[in-house]
Amino acid sequence: MVFGCQLMVPHGGVFVLPIPNAVVNLGGYVVANLVGTVVTTGMLFLLKKPLASKEQAFAREAAVA
Repeated sequence: MVFGCQLMVPHGGVFVLPIPNAVVNLGGYVVANLVGTVVTTGMLFLLKKPLASKEQAFAREAAVA
């Protein structure tokens, strides 16, 4: 919306990049995809809890048993 991009095909993502005239304002479309990827990665990094290591999992199982 900000960049005025428009897709002329019913699907999206990086698969439309090699199709001629499939994307209006190709540069803005690429920038929007990259920004979305960075924002999603940052949110996952901030919000997702880290997985426990195998040693920690074994220690918890041993403590319960």
